[in-house]
Amino acid sequence: MRYILFLAFVLSLNAYSKSMLIPSEHSLKPGQAEILPFSINCINECFFSFHLVVSKFDMDSSAESGAMYRLWNKEKTAGILLGLGVNKKSKTPEITVQYFGEGSANKKVVLGDSKIEEWEGFKVSWNESIFNITNMRVKKHKGYSQLKESGISHKDKLFFKPHSMEYLFLGVDLKHYLDIGEQNINEDWRYSVSGN
Repeated sequence: MRYILFLAFVLSLNAYSKSMLIPSEHSLKPGQAEILPFSINCINECFFSFHLVVSKFDMDSSAESGAMYRLWNKEKTAGILLGLGVNKKSKTPEITVQYFGEGSANKKVVLGDSKIEEWEGFKVSWNESIFNITNMRVKKHKGYSQLKESGISHKDKLFFKPHSMEYLFLGVDLKHYLDIGEQNINEDWRYSVSGN
């Protein structure tokens, strides 16, 4: 716990010049879901960041379990779902990207394995033609920890026009951090960081 709080403090002050992490905690029983939508106000060259620390997945029931962000079009008929899920057969947490809707193959891509209590950060960006997802993890040093790109990433053709996003938490216990500084999808958030 102290490690997570210290890391969040360091990130909010030092890791990125504009970074400001807004924390929240969530505890959902198997079969329960929590959804919170966000509007997207940028037009092109958009980006945002979020971080997940999952302490418990639902490994046993038939219900889905995961901590995801969904990015989709105005009609909510096409988009991507990215974040952390769990492979129920191997009982292994995974970093995944799922495609759905018009113009997509409705496929799921596993980018890599994760671990319980692993700090998993995600930088998501897109323009008119492509989207890119970059994973960030903690590198420990003597006396402090630093968030670095892990080498896990995913880039593909953008097959929909992003209009809104939401977090979707299913049957998990987690700490969630939305970075309202390292983003350009909501100007109100940026004003709160700059103090203007």
